[in-house]
Amino acid sequence: MAEPEEPELLTIAEVAKVLRMSTDSIYQAIKEGTFPIPVFRPSPRRILISRVMLNRHVGLTDPAVDPAVLVSEARRRDLEARIASTERELARLRDELAALVRDSP
Repeated sequence: MAEPEEPELLTIAEVAKVLRMSTDSIYQAIKEGTFPIPVFRPSPRRILISRVMLNRHVGLTDPAVDPAVLVSEARRRDLEARIASTERELARLRDELAALVRDSP
């Protein structure tokens, strides 16, 4: 029989077990803004934490297969391509402006 899939989002109690911290300590750190992992609040009284982010924080994630790393790499490549395109457009506009200045009376 296949093992059940692990949830993508964890409760504070589940995170506390992994980090070997009390839930009160985690809630306090979140309240103070010092908890090092981003939290998701589906409602005002419910706080969940991404398993991927928790695993990354404790060093359990292989960056080669971490979906968050793959997404960030794709995002980086996309941004680099957009920057290069913008730089080419800027150079073209500078040339056009220089030609206008040069040809004006």
